[in-house]
This record gives sequence, C-alpha cells and structure tokens, in this order.
Amino acid sequence: MSTMTGSRLLIRTLKAHGLRRLFTLPGAPLFPVYEACLDEGVEVLTGRHETNLVLMAEGWSRATGEPSVVLVSPGPGLATAVAAISVAYAECSPVIVLAGIDVLANLGRGGRQELPQVAMCAPITKWSSLLSNGKRIPEYIDKAFRIATQGMPGPVHISITADTLSGLLDVDEGAISPPTKTRPTSATQAEPAFIKQALELLSGAERPLIIAGGAAFFSHAGDLLRQFIETVKIPLLTVEQARGLVPDNHPYCFGDGYGTVNQAAQLEARADVILLLGERIDQPLAYGTVFGPAKIIHICPDASEIGKNYPIECGSAGDARAVTAQLLEAAKTRAWKEPAEWVKLLRDTRSAQAARVEKLAASDHSGRPGILAARIALEVESLLDEDSILTFDGGDTSPWSRFCMTAHRPGGWLTSTVLGHLGVGLPYAMGAKLAFPKSKVVAMTGDGALGFCMMEMETAVRYGIPVVVVVFNDAAYGVEVYYQQKWFGPDRVVGTELTNTRWDLLAESLGAHGELVETLEQLRPALERAFASGKPACVNVIFQRTPSPQSEIFTRMFLRRKAKALKSA
Repeated sequence: MSTMTGSRLLIRTLKAHGLRRLFTLPGAPLFPVYEACLDEGVEVLTGRHETNLVLMAEGWSRATGEPSVVLVSPGPGLATAVAAISVAYAECSPVIVLAGIDVLANLGRGGRQELPQVAMCAPITKWSSLLSNGKRIPEYIDKAFRIATQGMPGPVHISITADTLSGLLDVDEGAISPPTKTRPTSATQAEPAFIKQALELLSGAERPLIIAGGAAFFSHAGDLLRQFIETVKIPLLTVEQARGLVPDNHPYCFGDGYGTVNQAAQLEARADVILLLGERIDQPLAYGTVFGPAKIIHICPDASEIGKNYPIECGSAGDARAVTAQLLEAAKTRAWKEPAEWVKLLRDTRSAQAARVEKLAASDHSGRPGILAARIALEVESLLDEDSILTFDGGDTSPWSRFCMTAHRPGGWLTSTVLGHLGVGLPYAMGAKLAFPKSKVVAMTGDGALGFCMMEMETAVRYGIPVVVVVFNDAAYGVEVYYQQKWFGPDRVVGTELTNTRWDLLAESLGAHGELVETLEQLRPALERAFASGKPACVNVIFQRTPSPQSEIFTRMFLRRKAKALKSA
C-alpha cells in the first residue's frame, strides 16, 4: 500500500493508459494535478483558450488514431470547452475531457464556479459523469478510455471534485491496471453469412464502390483495406477521418467521397452496390440520397447507425478492421475481375478534375487584386511530401483546398467536416505536429476562421511547434458574402465583411515568422522561407475572393428550392 493524493493516483492511472502529455489551461483547483505531473514526468501543455485546447487534443487523436486527455477548470473552463467537445462528438474523436469541480459537500448549494457540468456534457459525449471518490479513480479512467475508443469513437467527460484531487488515499498500486486488463482483447467480427452475402453482392456488381469512413481509420484498418481493394479490384472513396487511409494516388482510390469537393464522388449515384465501411449515413452523404438505386452493404461498429436514414441490403455491427480482415480472407478464395469500364470512368473523371484545377489555378482575372485559391493550394502542395499533414478551416477555404489537394497518409487530412466548426485549423495543426514532429504540417485557413484561434500562435511559439499557417485573406467571411449576394441580392450583404488584418504582423508580434503575399511572384518564396524558418509561421496571402465549386453547388441547390417555393406560393 502507498499513500498518495488523488491527483497522483489520477496521473499514474493515465500514464498506465499511455499518457505522456496533458492538454490543460491553468486554474487553482487543478494545481495538485500539475504537481503530480511534475513528479510523474508528464508534460503539461497549456494553451490560451479551452476550445482551442480541446481541438489541439483532438488534432493529436485524429493524427495518431489514439485517445488524448484534456484537463480544464471548473465552471467557465468547462463551459468554454463545450464547443470543441461538440466537434469531437460530431467527428467521432476519442478525446477524454477531465474537469475540476467544487468539493462534493458544496455541490447543489451554489458552490464556487458551479455549473451543471455533467448535464452540460451529457448530450455531446458518449459518457458524462461525476467522480467524488478517490479510490474509484482507476475504475473511472479505465471506463473512460474503454468508452471513448470502443465502437464508434467519441469524447467522454468526467468532472472530479476538488477534495478528490487533493485528498490523501491509501492505494494498492496493483489497482492501477494497464489497458490490456481493462479493454477487450478481440474486436467484434461479422457473421459468416454476412461476409458471404457482401462478397456475392460485390462480385455480381457492374459498378461496385467502397466508401470508408472514420471508424475505419480509428480501427487502423488501412493496410487491410488496401489489400482488400487490390484483391477485389473495386474502387474506393474515403471520407472524413479516413481520408488518406489508402492514398489518393493508389490505382483504386479516387479521393474524397463527398461530391461537393470531388467530381469522382458525384458518380456514387451510378454505383449499383456500395460497401460503406465505418461511416454513418448522415447529412454529408445527403442521408443516402447520393447513392441512387445502389444496394448498400453497411459495416459500422454502432448498431444504431446501420440502416439509419437509408435502407440497406445487409449490415454488420462489427469492428471495421476485424470485418475487413474477414472480407479479405474470404475474397482470396474467389476470382475477381476488374469492372474495367467503371474504373475507367472514375479515372477519366479524376483526370478531368485535375485538369480543371490546373485551369482554375491559371485563370486570368486581370484587374482584380489577390491570388486565386487553386493557385495557392497547388503551390503549397508542391512543397509537401507524402508524410505531410494538412488541416483545413474556413467556409470556402476548406472546400477550395480539398478540391485541389490530395491525401497521402492516414491521419494526414484534418477538418471539421460534419459540424463545420470554424477555428479548427491552427489547433488541429498543432496537435498533429506534436504527434509527428518530423512531418511538415500546414493549416490552410480563411481569415474569418483564423480569428477564432490566432492567439494559439503564441502557444506554438512557447512550445516550439513549427506549423505553417497559410491564410486565404479576403477580409471577409467570404463564403457568407457570396451566399448573401447570390441568394438575396448584391445589395443585401450584412455582417460578413471584415477588415484586412495583417495576420503576418500579428504572428511576428507573438514571436512567430510572418510573411505578407500580395502577388503570385511572392507566393512560393514566402512559403519556402516559412518552412525554412523552423518556427511557427503565418503566410498571409491576399486571396482573390472566388466561390469554391462546393459553394456553387450549394447555391444552385438553394436557388432551385427558392424558385420552387416561389412557384408554389
């Protein structure tokens, strides 16, 4: 038996689960935990705002595929973290959020900084709970990691009372169990009948298609998925966190599964059989309506998502990696023929998009200041390698960049696809760079989005996290300006214009490297200097406001609905 504080037991338990870095923002109730971190050799990384802090942790998780841990102060500390917890929930990221709270005896009496923290987090986490007994710390932490990582991943929250953190305990250190003793040792597989039916559907299809999503990434299914598509010779699209799980330049991978940023994905409506691996059928896939008449094979670790919003032919509530392994082994016993015409159509469409990107990058908009979005994206990509990591942020900057650029590695393509939350680009990049310090990490962000998180550049300087931020600066919430003009009229623009902020000078004032780019000739040398600086860097590019292909699609959809409504009025 050993005597230790609850905080020390907490940190020792987290270390047993692999914790080496705690993302946090200081508050007096948390000081006993920091003391324990010093004693136990755990790095304490403090940011400037809890929202950004949770996003950094989420960026680390989305780059590595592993859970991360955040510690925030009671009341307002957790309240400002809620926005980012909602992102982790929507994007299915395994972030464990710990929060301080007043001593148990004061709860319900209007204690210091008291808010209904458990209730606040319950709707946007997989599990939200109060911990008020120090001896149960190992039990709660084991449960948190298990829930965050099993099934469809997602965030969890535990509020820990101040007396639990500071109180002394007699602890049997054998109670601090490694994850191997508290998590399942095998993943859920599919029934053999499902494997047989799925392969029969795929082998009999003329235009089969596989779409892989986030649960495939977090189950580390990438290598098996690559082997599977090579065996069955079926085209693959990847969405959300699965981007790069199989590289876009693979002969059978055709990029992003969302048709708003990838022309090849618009062919989903022509597929006759679709295998949906580790992904939900929700809004980004238009609740399944993009699939047309295709028969759907749905593999998702969350049984409640199977067949939700759209009818399926067969489904399995199994682990994406385990079921992919089953499919691969069974597929090897069959003869497979490439659907040549279908694959050729997808390859031709991919080539057409590449040509379109080059044309957009070379367009002559003489007389208009600024650089075209496609040219900025291509110049950045030309300086990257296959180990690089990209984050995307902003209403039109993100879709412009995703339309023009390619994903090369698992965990190398980070954005808030489902929730569309602004301000994720810089903190995601910082979390990813902490995970992979030797990789080039670039945040492609709009100026409106950067305003949510720019002070974290000081955090990047303080900890020596040399990410490169490329700002598409059009002095506006650009996509909103475009929508207002097109949907309601050119004289109906309200609340969306901004000042032309010198982000480069702001970065320099925080100790980072800053560059202003106003002409195309300045762009590449500025990017090269930013990468060579070895410091956090901000390249502030004056951007020629032009709607992305995604914005044009959404505008056409809105105008059709508006015309139909007016006609029926």
